[in-house]
Amino acid sequence: MLPFPHAEREMTDELLERVRRYWTDLRGARLAPRRAEIDPREIEEALEFAMILEHAPSGGARIRIAGMHLCELMGMEIRGMPAAALIAPPDRARFDRLIGEVFAAPAMLDLSLNSTPTAQPRLEARALFLPLVSDLDETSRALGYLRAEGNIGTPPRRMTLISHRLRRLGG
Repeated sequence: MLPFPHAEREMTDELLERVRRYWTDLRGARLAPRRAEIDPREIEEALEFAMILEHAPSGGARIRIAGMHLCELMGMEIRGMPAAALIAPPDRARFDRLIGEVFAAPAMLDLSLNSTPTAQPRLEARALFLPLVSDLDETSRALGYLRAEGNIGTPPRRMTLISHRLRRLGG
């Protein structure tokens, strides 16, 4: 596990914490809440940064639903795309392994990210991925959140993994 940057450099995000609290309240004593329990009205302020992922049988995850901020980062509609498309190519395999743990363990995943080096303004970002149980009683969905701060510039803007925190749930 990579440590998070020092607190003074870490991007804080009130909406990310609100999404985490909402998911935790829904979860209760269970490993994860059901996908059907997610009420978008409860996290309305965070919807432009939110996504629902579906575990892909070949590994990684696909984006089922995505907020406008995520589409603006990529410069296109991203529903149906692999979640790793948001990540710079050198970090995609690592990202897919981490996302796989969200479904397999299940686990909560916090990421600290920044934009790939280009002539464009640098973006700092935080992401959160929380497991959800499908109608088939499988942990095959995840509630995701990704928010980048700064001028998006010319898309697509892909992120580099800086650090992560993976917290396995249950025993």
